[in-house]
Amino acid sequence: AEFGVTNVNNDTDGLLRTHIPFRQTVQQNVISLPLAAANFLTGGQARIVSSKTHLTLSLNHREIPLSERNEIFIHFPETSFERYEYIDVLTGKISPETFKDKTVVLGVAASGASDFYSIPSFPGARVISGAEYNAWALVALLWGDLPKRTPPIYTAILCMISVSLGAVLILFRPIWTYTILGILTLLYALLSHLLFLKLHLWIDTFMPCF
Repeated sequence: AEFGVTNVNNDTDGLLRTHIPFRQTVQQNVISLPLAAANFLTGGQARIVSSKTHLTLSLNHREIPLSERNEIFIHFPETSFERYEYIDVLTGKISPETFKDKTVVLGVAASGASDFYSIPSFPGARVISGAEYNAWALVALLWGDLPKRTPPIYTAILCMISVSLGAVLILFRPIWTYTILGILTLLYALLSHLLFLKLHLWIDTFMPCF
């Protein structure tokens, strides 16, 4: 049997975008519930591979890069999983064949439960249960097209370009300066959003930085 923890870390805006597959303690690495399930389903054992720049999670011949906080970024689709009431399963209303060759995640989804999280959803956010979050984290570990965050050097280069552009724009009239800055900021935000949606590429939206 495999055991794992279900702790989560929200971003500063309150949304949940990442999953931490293991947590480092003084004595050992404690794995998450989705990673424990992935180990069980693949019959293997995930291991941590260290390089000069970052850690990588090796799982069933997959190399999953981790962020500086040992996270993976989850791309949450707009779809969901099939859900069944536990009482319907116990009373036989749901056929056992429904779950044949399936992975089942049990959890609480009652309105009074506190196991709910907000995740990104165009054009804002939506709320899912902790069980659904763990299911999506498992999918991401096993088969998911994980969003990749651009290296910090890219952000530094873009910031230097924007600072240089800002220095040039101060030579123009204020109305033109503000107009151009507004257009460029809007284009950058749209480009970042489209790259994340279409290519799962995460670009730091730092602008304007001057």
